[in-house]
Amino acid sequence: MIAVVGTYTSTATLGFAPLFMTDLIPLISYGASSSVFSRKQHFPSFLRTIHPNTDVIKVVLTILEEFNWRWVSFLHVDDDYGRDGRDLFIKSIEETHICLAYTKGLDTFTNYTKTFQLMESLRVNVTIVFAAEWTAEALIKAAIKHNITNKVWIAVDAWTLHKKLPKENEIRKIGTIVGIAEPIKAIPGFSDFIYSFKAQYQQNQQKEVKLCNHICNCPNVTAEDIINADPSFSFSVYSAVYAIAHALHTVLQCGDGKCNSNASVHPHMILKELRRSNFTLLNQRVQFDENGDPMYGSYSIVFWNQNGDVEEVGFYSFPPSFQFFINKSKIKWHENGEVPVSICSQECSEGYAKEQRETHKCCFSCAICQRGTYINSTVNPYSCISCKETEWSEAGSTSCNQRLVEYMPFSKGGAVVIILGALIFVGLTAAISVLFALHPFIARSSDSVKQPSYPVLETLSDVTKPYHSVFQPLIKSAQLPFDSESAFGSLF
Repeated sequence: MIAVVGTYTSTATLGFAPLFMTDLIPLISYGASSSVFSRKQHFPSFLRTIHPNTDVIKVVLTILEEFNWRWVSFLHVDDDYGRDGRDLFIKSIEETHICLAYTKGLDTFTNYTKTFQLMESLRVNVTIVFAAEWTAEALIKAAIKHNITNKVWIAVDAWTLHKKLPKENEIRKIGTIVGIAEPIKAIPGFSDFIYSFKAQYQQNQQKEVKLCNHICNCPNVTAEDIINADPSFSFSVYSAVYAIAHALHTVLQCGDGKCNSNASVHPHMILKELRRSNFTLLNQRVQFDENGDPMYGSYSIVFWNQNGDVEEVGFYSFPPSFQFFINKSKIKWHENGEVPVSICSQECSEGYAKEQRETHKCCFSCAICQRGTYINSTVNPYSCISCKETEWSEAGSTSCNQRLVEYMPFSKGGAVVIILGALIFVGLTAAISVLFALHPFIARSSDSVKQPSYPVLETLSDVTKPYHSVFQPLIKSAQLPFDSESAFGSLF
């Protein structure tokens, strides 16, 4: 054994992959998308031709952000594949505005009545269904049975191209189904091969001849059933087989229609060449990165239309040529043609701060920022910031205003009153000074202390009478003795 192609599910691959890793036997899977297989310390000889769950979640997240859906539920098949997708989704929305309202693992014993009741109570309008085809089919049929209406269902590549489900009766009632899928590539000669295989199988059955590579216990399966089956993984299988063929071609030193028959072939040699893969298949360059994941391809964004067909409405191409596009006009939404809304709380108006009322960051109430504060929603939408001492703001502001120093023009009435008052006060002061100059101090015969003459004091008393009522309370509060003669003596 030099290489193996398979298998389809992550759970099955996890079961037997370690058997091949110890001897570095290349294992190329066309369906196992769990992110655990990207860990080369545990799966050194594992490669795959399908994109890992990490890439699928990136596309789902891009769709959610494109339509501004922030309040979502995540239903997944309860196995290694589904739980891996759930964990990746929870991690990927940590730094976004998207909140996970509800998550549930689905199996054959799921109580859909309770599940739908919880989703309705949480007012979730968008649900991501990360499940295999059979699990998604049971979920959608249960939604129809329980009369779940007007929801958006996001399908992943494992069930988006389901052949029968889009034509299910009353499926339009449950809402709108948008999904991502591997682009359909027609495999040249595939139909002819199936028809010839079935014909040879029937001949061998009649002759009771069984070839080791033709044993198929499927008498009720027609060639049309195989050809019309879900084509999601056709190119993944095709490219996995071709990758091994190209590696073997290189190891055997093939060229010009012949190979080196003496060349030795070992699994580790095939693995080395597989990691170096770089060839074109159906106009698609096939390469693997250091984790054994494909470095090529894209996803189609599809919509289940009213005719029961899967209609392509956009695409998502992976790096190095990253591109994303959705033709929104092609999607016929269930709510009057308008894009459905899925949020927990309406965004706050400008000047309002969020007050989180639950564990989810998407659920909050709004409170207006008071005067002297403002809100910067891009930095911190949950806290009002106080303005500086030199700034001011009205209630509900998003910024502070600088305080302005205003000068009163001389032409204003208030300015004229102030100027006249000042001039009068200066004039009174000058008049008092003149009085003192004209009436010098006169010595009394009783002692040698000089005191101002009484005419000056009487004039000064008349001038200062209006101010007595102002200064009297101050003097009393200081508990100082007061009489006019001693006071003026100390002053003058």
